[in-house]
Amino acid sequence: MTTFFFFGTYTDDAIDGINAKRTKLAAQTIQGFGGTLHSVHALLGSHDIVMIADLPGVAEAMQVSITLHRRTKIRFSSHPALPVADFDKLASDL
Repeated sequence: MTTFFFFGTYTDDAIDGINAKRTKLAAQTIQGFGGTLHSVHALLGSHDIVMIADLPGVAEAMQVSITLHRRTKIRFSSHPALPVADFDKLASDL
């Protein structure tokens, strides 16, 4: 499993749909692609929301991003993440 950060930006159509049901829909969508949603946070700044999820791979992350955009009208960018301890090990092996 790979951890992904999904940074979302609300479109005009997405603003009207803010509710707990949509958050549940996001969790179900991620589960449908073999993943687990760990947390969702509202943001200030260049992004409006971030979701942290584990997914089997890049293909599933792309599918989640596309599916969530279609269902919620939120534009997502997906970013794989690595725990710092794993990153430190990779770097030290160089």
